[in-house]
Amino acid sequence: MVEKSIFPILVNKENASDDEYVITEVTRKDGDYVKKGETIVSYESSKTVHEIEAPSDGYVFYNVSEGNNVSVGTCIVAISLKKQLPNNFFLKGQTTDSKPLAKDNAKVRVSNAAKKIMEEYQLSIDDFVGFQIISKQNVLDFIRKKEINEHSKDRQPEIIKKSMSRGRILIIGGGTAATLLEDVISQTPFFECVGICDDRHDLQGKSLWGMKVIGKINEIKLLLQNNVFDSAAIAVTSLPARKTIFEALKKEGVRLVNLIDPSVRIGNNVSIGEGNIILGQSRIGPHAQIGNNNFISSYANIEHHCILGNHCTFGPGVLTSGGVTIGDSVKFGTGIFIEPSIEIGEGATIASGITVTKSVEENHIVKRKV
Repeated sequence: MVEKSIFPILVNKENASDDEYVITEVTRKDGDYVKKGETIVSYESSKTVHEIEAPSDGYVFYNVSEGNNVSVGTCIVAISLKKQLPNNFFLKGQTTDSKPLAKDNAKVRVSNAAKKIMEEYQLSIDDFVGFQIISKQNVLDFIRKKEINEHSKDRQPEIIKKSMSRGRILIIGGGTAATLLEDVISQTPFFECVGICDDRHDLQGKSLWGMKVIGKINEIKLLLQNNVFDSAAIAVTSLPARKTIFEALKKEGVRLVNLIDPSVRIGNNVSIGEGNIILGQSRIGPHAQIGNNNFISSYANIEHHCILGNHCTFGPGVLTSGGVTIGDSVKFGTGIFIEPSIEIGEGATIASGITVTKSVEENHIVKRKV
């Protein structure tokens, strides 16, 4: 009898005329941690491609490889709540030798998940020349390449790649800002939010705005070791907490992703560090330099040749003129205008509604027009 901590997945008989199917895609590696509902394997029947989702959170183990032919009833993959499967869990002899897919098959088969994305992006089968089987991942890869190629060579394609990279994102901090990050994640098919880490004891295991709290910040190293997420994004906007968390995560080897809303306009020759959050309708002007771990709210404008340090936070509607230099850990309120070539020192605070007309010293608080 199969243990309750293990969820085996068998090949179903999809069509009356089919007794054997071809494994078309294995999405993960043995021992990877997957989330419930994540596509873990695909196989082709005579009519379509079937994408199999994980029935539970857990560690995935495969009994097949891409190209294998499998018979109905074969256990092709299992999800285990433990990091290992019992010895000889998979019965031997259930898969046949790998065979190439027939090249003369004129009918292209598309998985249901792939069809939905193709319809959303107005793609057709003609966009996938040479494909006999079109999976969800094929469509996502096509869209990513298309969006990158639509930008000219002078538009810093590496910046676009950073914002469009696929990955499972862990949000750090369960405050209301987490919903802003989740909104960016939900607007691209290349990102998936796997949950929230927050230190508040009463939130553990609960759901916040549809996102589950899966641990505390000091447990992130264990989550990383268990392959729960690919990269993290910090939703904490208070200083110096944002800086402290960033440095702690870097020390643990956590990759901090740039979350950039699809509506953000990025100019030519822009450089952007890591761990930055740039929300909707903002603009980064040409030749601007953005450091690490900045939180830039919606409708911000970082004009041409501006230099922004690290760990700064911007309220909505902060507008800089060209050539402004901003030090580390500067806090901006809402609706701020900054004149050209101004220098704002490290640790300064600029209150809402201010027009900054002269440079600001380090750690200075600006409460009125200067």
